[in-house]
Amino acid sequence: MGRYGLYEAVDFTPAHLGIGAKQAIVASYMAHHQGMVLLALADSLQGPKMVERFHAEEAIQSVEMLLQEQIPRHALLQFPNETEFSPQRATPQEPTVQPWRVPLETPMPLVHFLSNGRYSLLLTNGGGGYSRWGEIALTRWRADTTLDDWRGRLYIQELDDSPTSAPLWSMGDRSLASSADHQEVIFHPHMVELRRRGHEINVHMSITVAPDDDVEIRRVRLSNDSDRPRRLRLTTYDEVVLASPGADLRHPAFTKHFVESEYIPALNALLFRRRPRTAEESPVFLAHMLVIEEGQPEDGNPAIVQTSRAQFIGRGHSLARPAALANGANQPPLTGATLDPIMALGQTLMIPAHTTVRVAVVTLVAPSRAELLTLAGRYHTPSTIDRAFNRAHDAATAELRQLAIQDPLPAEFQRLLSLLIYPHAALRAPAATLAA
Repeated sequence: MGRYGLYEAVDFTPAHLGIGAKQAIVASYMAHHQGMVLLALADSLQGPKMVERFHAEEAIQSVEMLLQEQIPRHALLQFPNETEFSPQRATPQEPTVQPWRVPLETPMPLVHFLSNGRYSLLLTNGGGGYSRWGEIALTRWRADTTLDDWRGRLYIQELDDSPTSAPLWSMGDRSLASSADHQEVIFHPHMVELRRRGHEINVHMSITVAPDDDVEIRRVRLSNDSDRPRRLRLTTYDEVVLASPGADLRHPAFTKHFVESEYIPALNALLFRRRPRTAEESPVFLAHMLVIEEGQPEDGNPAIVQTSRAQFIGRGHSLARPAALANGANQPPLTGATLDPIMALGQTLMIPAHTTVRVAVVTLVAPSRAELLTLAGRYHTPSTIDRAFNRAHDAATAELRQLAIQDPLPAEFQRLLSLLIYPHAALRAPAATLAA
């Protein structure tokens, strides 16, 4: 303390100290620092009076919404530099990585990998892929280079015709692609786009992983290009694992016995949990829900709620035309502990002529039921889904810029990953080497 208040600072730099001294007082004053000290003392004794006076100003009230902006989760790395540089005006750098189209028919599947560091999603140009949460497989998948048939499915069926002859197709499914006039797959750094045109219906599906939450979003836009209203049923399908990929590969029938399910009508969501086998095993909770973002369902109740693979496919049927979609009659909802758990939700939509509806298929995972329901409630609104896509784009752009990655490196990275995940005969060592 000096004549004019508190001294400015204490210097601990060894080069600035006298012999034997451990510290030195910087005997200087700054009036605004003294004011800050007095305000801090007043705040501690009387409460935030100055804060309230500050926000009572109309000019401050007009921009108070700026204080609600979210702080970025990750700051860019900065390293100290002893060299002095003259100030330079920073020029904004535009993203240099553009989306790239991939062919539908390739000798081996081409993959695209999306992740936020915890939730991972692998997708192929043929529609295959898996979802994982850390070391836990959420959905069943095998590296099948011939059929690439291990995937989640999104069926779209027209209900104006008879159930046995109604057009049925699945987004990204090559086995049901013969009726399409046009199909294409586009990879982005932060998402995958699937586009299909056929039967005077345009379908556009965008898939991403939220960077801030462990959530996978598949947003589907259905456009009716015909002159008549169309009645379509949208149905999801995927096999539930909730175990390590190795455990599911060794004994899939055994791992299925520990999965339980229930339906949450308020969220139009299926909830799955895996019963822990040991005290050390961490619980896993998974939710799968349909969110109508734009448009109205035909009725308030879902057309299909199913967690049994046997009931969904049915005797004498296959995933190309499962019984749940072929018989025309709605199956009774089946939840609980099933022998072969799946997540399947269906919703009937009435689309007037030359209009568009939008539906989001949201899959979420959390370590507890309470956290999962809170997360599901938040992602049941279109604004949260919009923000997830925007945040995914911003996060991917910032990471690529920080790593100085430009075209065509991202596409080359994904092609290399395809060779690592799917075995390719051309890359195998000679038979003599393998036999040695």
